[in-house]
Amino acid sequence: MKKNKLETIDLKVYLVPWIVVSGNFLVSSFFMFQAIRNHYYELKKVEAVKIARSYAQNLSKFALGEEIIEDLLQGKISVAAEIISLFQEDYSNDLMSEMAALLEMDEVDYYDAEGVLRYSNLPEVLGWEIYPGHPIDTFLKSEETQLVEDIREDVITGNFYQYGYFKLPEGGLIQVGLRADRVQRFLNQFSRSNLLKEMMLSEDALHIHLLDASLNILETTKDLQGLCLGQEDPQAILHALENLEEYSFLTEDEDQLFYKVLVPIGEEDQEVYALAIGYSLEEASKNVAQMSFYAIGILALLYGMLLYTLSATYRNNKNLQSVAYFDALTSLPSEAPTNLKVRGF
Repeated sequence: MKKNKLETIDLKVYLVPWIVVSGNFLVSSFFMFQAIRNHYYELKKVEAVKIARSYAQNLSKFALGEEIIEDLLQGKISVAAEIISLFQEDYSNDLMSEMAALLEMDEVDYYDAEGVLRYSNLPEVLGWEIYPGHPIDTFLKSEETQLVEDIREDVITGNFYQYGYFKLPEGGLIQVGLRADRVQRFLNQFSRSNLLKEMMLSEDALHIHLLDASLNILETTKDLQGLCLGQEDPQAILHALENLEEYSFLTEDEDQLFYKVLVPIGEEDQEVYALAIGYSLEEASKNVAQMSFYAIGILALLYGMLLYTLSATYRNNKNLQSVAYFDALTSLPSEAPTNLKVRGF
């Protein structure tokens, strides 16, 4: 009698599914991680762009407001000089002191027609005479009736003031002045640097920059100079800003990952052209890691279940093969039945 060959289990039936399942697990894990990361980064981008747009609008309004404030300040100086001119009959040092207190001025002076300082709330300046080439002499020779200067150093006291002048009909003039430190303290409340600091306190931004049309830093909450682009292409950024679009990118600073958004806020011929805000991705990275852990855990569980199914099927077929081709008592090969089939996967 012809002996039957012992049939063996074809490992390819199990090896191929195992390779396919393992490959799908690795690929699915990679793309799932990418999807989760992109989702959280996209949320951060939307939030960053929204906040950057809001601050860009505030900065644009601030630039206009700063001009208005300076105009109001100059108007105050001009009006103060006009008011004092109404009391010409009563000029005295005491009147100048009263007017300085009433109008909140640091210096109030009266010059006679000969250019001699006759009355003032500051005793140390009395008797000073206007000399050729002095700003007051230039003003007297002009056709203007009133003038508000930029901040300059007073030649008498050495202090810095912003002065205003008003010519009197009978000759002479009234001079009023605000100390530069008072002017600057007032304007600093509305300064760009102060606004940037307030922005830093209200947001989780790492740093905030104001940029010119060449993308150089003008004002910043961080000690930086030059460009703030990292490895980015300046032409690509400028192209986006010129089309009034935001430009955003991922970068690192001091081994910390953050998201930077650049928003246009001005014209190319204006001093401030764009706003750049860098947002920390520390919290987003933690969320990405946590969600990726759960997602990959679920995939690993499914992967384990499939491997268990493959393994159980393989063991079951092994047992069937043993029963079919080996004697249970002697473990020696026996003649295989013709009607018994070994199941595949």
